[in-house]
Amino acid sequence: MSSEQKDTLSLIFQIGILGLTSYTSYHLTKVCSKEHELHKEEMQRVKNAFKKIREYEPDELIDKLNDLYKNEKSQQKYIDCGKFFVKGIISCDAPVVSQQNQSVKLVYQDLVKYDLMATLQEKRVLQQSKQYNSRKKDYVSVFQLQPTSGNLVSRNSTQCIIENIKNSKLGKVVNFISTQENSTMNTINFASLGVGSVIKVGFEINEHGIKVGDKITVYGKVLFDKINQLIKFENPSHILQDKEEYSNYVDDFSLAGVGVFLFGALTVTQIFFLAKSILKLANQNESKDR
Repeated sequence: MSSEQKDTLSLIFQIGILGLTSYTSYHLTKVCSKEHELHKEEMQRVKNAFKKIREYEPDELIDKLNDLYKNEKSQQKYIDCGKFFVKGIISCDAPVVSQQNQSVKLVYQDLVKYDLMATLQEKRVLQQSKQYNSRKKDYVSVFQLQPTSGNLVSRNSTQCIIENIKNSKLGKVVNFISTQENSTMNTINFASLGVGSVIKVGFEINEHGIKVGDKITVYGKVLFDKINQLIKFENPSHILQDKEEYSNYVDDFSLAGVGVFLFGALTVTQIFFLAKSILKLANQNESKDR
């Protein structure tokens, strides 16, 4: 068999592979689209069921757990009760003090520092910009959730304890606190600079955090201390503004998108190899004609 015949057979084979790939990818996309529709229906059922899940105040959940575990004889201090949503107002005995407002107490602090830069343009015009410098986060080791009703002073501060939120997903409860800026623009000596010079002219620190006194919802595994009548979250999954915010974390994974991607990727790959084979065969025919 000559080289030209081999190349022709290879071309026919690749055309067949392209047809098979396109057929398979097309039907894969249809299957994935159907799976996507079923997935959307399942997600809607999950969301409907989610709406029925109760969000407890600390004292309400303690009452419920007392009823559930009234016959519990375990000697363990904490009973693992599963996952719950608990809402309340933050209190803390040893909070982080805001760097820029001493009256603001935090259980989580996020400080982002930027360098303020300036570039000298023509006619001694300074083009200002910000450049990321560093970031510092601080968490309290423990804080409490108080019931959202009644006088804060009279509440039992040990009804609900939250420990170690460093790895928790933090939602909209993280708020802007303040900005600190220090600029030295007025002290710049233009005569010592050339056009295009870039200099640091100050800094800016933006502070975000979760404040003591904020109303939040905590979601995660609850440990119940029946003797001392308190509940505790260790490493809670989420710190949220409210229960409804949790639905934002439910992934709506699109199988149809995967199908379209595979269809495109497989087909384009086959077309690329097919084009190479056609070009090679055309060059061989051109050389033969000469």
